[in-house]
Amino acid sequence: MSKPKNSLNPLIVGAVVLILAFFGYKYYKNQQVNKIKNDILPKALKKAINNDKTQFTIGAIREVSGLYEFDLTVNNQKFTSYISKDGKLLFPSVVKVDSATNVQGENDANKPNTNITLSQIKKLFSKDFIHFGDANKKVLFVEVSDPSCPYCHIAAGKNPELAKQVGSQFQYASDGGSYLPPVEEMKKLTDEGKASFVYLYSNGHGNGELAAQALYCAFEKNLFWPVHDKLMTNAGYTLLNEEIKTDKTKIAELTTFLANDIDSGFLTECLQSKKYESRLKRDEELAATLGFQGTPYFLINTKSFSGAYSFKEMQSTVDNLLK
Repeated sequence: MSKPKNSLNPLIVGAVVLILAFFGYKYYKNQQVNKIKNDILPKALKKAINNDKTQFTIGAIREVSGLYEFDLTVNNQKFTSYISKDGKLLFPSVVKVDSATNVQGENDANKPNTNITLSQIKKLFSKDFIHFGDANKKVLFVEVSDPSCPYCHIAAGKNPELAKQVGSQFQYASDGGSYLPPVEEMKKLTDEGKASFVYLYSNGHGNGELAAQALYCAFEKNLFWPVHDKLMTNAGYTLLNEEIKTDKTKIAELTTFLANDIDSGFLTECLQSKKYESRLKRDEELAATLGFQGTPYFLINTKSFSGAYSFKEMQSTVDNLLK
């Protein structure tokens, strides 16, 4: 009489399959993270920084809400930054829209920054700064921005294509979403005489220096907003980050792009003279004293909002000041 054949326990087989699947997934994820850290991210950072003398080190990488969060050290300064999984979008900082707090947790939008005084803000409303209105308004807005920074584009309200690409939480209210771009709302209140506004430049993405100088040139001719709004379109974002970058020989491309908004001859001469180059350096130094850590950065009087907040999250602060 033959002995019965041994059969594998289905539970054991299932457990083995699950274990193999788990370790296979872990291996795949590790390979993916290694590729980001050792290949995609270094290339993206070199392209964004565009300066061979700038040294950077990539630390730990974590997956957070569909992005990769990573520790970054640039010239001995430490940051927490983010990159999309395909490596095409690099962000200095992001905002958790649901909780209205910066992912880096450096600023609380409901508290004044105790290191900033109102007198510091009021001093920005002078002829040497890009500003609209005066220092005597109840509400004083400050934006620290970089024309090449993706979240600055989203906050400006002129790039619905990029806003959709980054995430549904940033889809403009005017485009069927819920996000209210803060810069547009700040401009409305300033135009209505209820507030005043200051624009400062700081390097947040690496390719906005020439465009920021163009904004100063435009302000000289009372054309800041037309030039700003054109630069902050999707076409402007592509031009700055894929063609002009930091190449000062590309002034002609920039002036051609802005030809319908400002005289090309004036803008060419203004940029070639480097008339406002020192203003950008001053802006960056000042921004550091105002709690700035990444673009975009906003102040409403002494309250800081670090990141691309929806204006809905700023509304109560403004309303209280206008009472």
